[in-house]
Amino acid sequence: FGVSLFLVVPTAVFSPKAVVPIFVASILVGLAIVIKTENHKRTCFIDWRSPVFLFLVALVGLGLISAIWSLTPANSLRTGLTAGLLILSGAYLVKINTIFNDQERQLVQSYLIYGGMLGFGLLGIEHATNTFFTRHALMWLDPRITGETILFNRLNSVSAVASIFFWPWSLAIYRKYPLPLAILMIAAATVVILFGEAIAPVFALIAGATIFVLCAFFPRRFPIFYAILIVIGVGLTPIAPNFINSPTEAGSETYKWPPSGIHRLYIWQTTAHFVKERPLLGFGFDTARSFFDGK
Repeated sequence: FGVSLFLVVPTAVFSPKAVVPIFVASILVGLAIVIKTENHKRTCFIDWRSPVFLFLVALVGLGLISAIWSLTPANSLRTGLTAGLLILSGAYLVKINTIFNDQERQLVQSYLIYGGMLGFGLLGIEHATNTFFTRHALMWLDPRITGETILFNRLNSVSAVASIFFWPWSLAIYRKYPLPLAILMIAAATVVILFGEAIAPVFALIAGATIFVLCAFFPRRFPIFYAILIVIGVGLTPIAPNFINSPTEAGSETYKWPPSGIHRLYIWQTTAHFVKERPLLGFGFDTARSFFDGK
């Protein structure tokens, strides 16, 4: 498990999709550990009455059942099974981690810290050198790519992974190192993420920091307020695009957004009316491409 944490960000720099096999390998190794542990009888069973587990089961179940009314039943079933397996396996992996002793937790934390150092370091080098490692690796596979080719957009996915990895890594750094050094390391990782062209990882970082601070000052009230805010936000999703001008409209300022932001805005504006048409059940899991003939 520690090795998989070590590999997450460094692997994502070159191939973000390779993180999934690493995740699956962690689950298999975790199961092997559980089977050989004296506490396996207690650990192998998740608390079925847990609200979080019941919510995850309901979410996965809705995705699978949506194949009945889906525009693309095969896609809904396939994606539902894949996503469901990852979600429930992740919950089980968290459960397995409860059997680790203090020494094992320290070892996992060390892997987490050093993997983050390597990963954020590689990502920073890629930003500073016009994706030196990625570009030279791809030059072997695609003759159209030259030493002058701009490939910064290929770092968007790893920036998204890094913005999620950032939080447990920062907590581990805070626990292990003196405060001044921890602040310096966390600030360096923050700068690396902020250098990215994609707006989503930057927003995730800023939003996460804001929510973290508010939860620290208002530990009881703010989580409830934030949950209500999310529900309201989801409810307003089909309406909100009407208040944002398309980048193609005259006088619109959204054309100045980063490319990833414009891309998401187009998706939002072109699918909002489908959400209005079926706000509760939708058209099935993973069917958006069918609205536009797969384009």
